[in-house]
Amino acid sequence: MMYYTTNYQGATSNASAATETDHMTMLTGSTRQAMLAQLVVSARNATVGGGTLRLRRYSTPSTSGSAITPAPKDPGSQAAVTTAHTLPTAGSTPTQQGSYGLSQTGAQLFFGAAEMNDTWVLQAGGGANGNMDFFSIMNGTSVPFDLTTEHLE
Repeated sequence: MMYYTTNYQGATSNASAATETDHMTMLTGSTRQAMLAQLVVSARNATVGGGTLRLRRYSTPSTSGSAITPAPKDPGSQAAVTTAHTLPTAGSTPTQQGSYGLSQTGAQLFFGAAEMNDTWVLQAGGGANGNMDFFSIMNGTSVPFDLTTEHLE
């Protein structure tokens, strides 16, 4: 049986315009792969402009920052083994996996996998195939936004 888990983080884009910031990393545990099934970004800025959420894997995963407490969709489900952390130090040898545009004035970015083969798969055991980082880059400076991910294990 698959279990859905949500990770949420309030974030702020870089204080310099058009400069990337790594906001979150996900790393699988040793026993289960994870499938990233949904991304939602909601920006809250008064200045008109756009931004991008970039997804990246690293051959050597990022080192973690502060742990994000996962929220299972079903409170009775088993605990997630995939961990998410805020403000990681980026790993080495990145591979761009995806790029999603958003409005920095409040229109929501949404990615939802219509089928299982639309998910981003993170293989068990962490490492080069078991990690994903989430970067923002905005036209504006210090744009506040919410970053929510949902994954299955």
